[in-house]
Amino acid sequence: MASITSRYIVAQKIARKAGELAHDFFIRRRSLAIEAKGAQNYVTQADRTVEQLIFDELRREFPSDALLGEESASSFTASEDRVWVIDPVDGTHNFLRGARYYCVSIAYVEKGRREIGVVFDPEHDELFHAR
Repeated sequence: MASITSRYIVAQKIARKAGELAHDFFIRRRSLAIEAKGAQNYVTQADRTVEQLIFDELRREFPSDALLGEESASSFTASEDRVWVIDPVDGTHNFLRGARYYCVSIAYVEKGRREIGVVFDPEHDELFHAR
């Protein structure tokens, strides 16, 4: 099993990579199809594509870990010991309005305990992390 330190390093790299993709979508946000999930709650191709990139990277690095993403949460049924929690574009409303205040959020929970939190703000190139 991978150490918390290796997970911590990988999570930071994935957050930056996902942030670069989110930024690419931000530049062309006016061309994105928007779906309403609820009042003031939206989802776009950016949300889904960034989430998929994060899932793919995490599955490659940690194939036995469970993944819970904001855009795919309805299909999550596992009660695993090792779970990654992802919000691919945290601040979709700001993202869609052109406000440069959104981020990629990745957390890791092991046996019910939050072990890692990583937040990357691609518009200001700021990475926040804790373990």
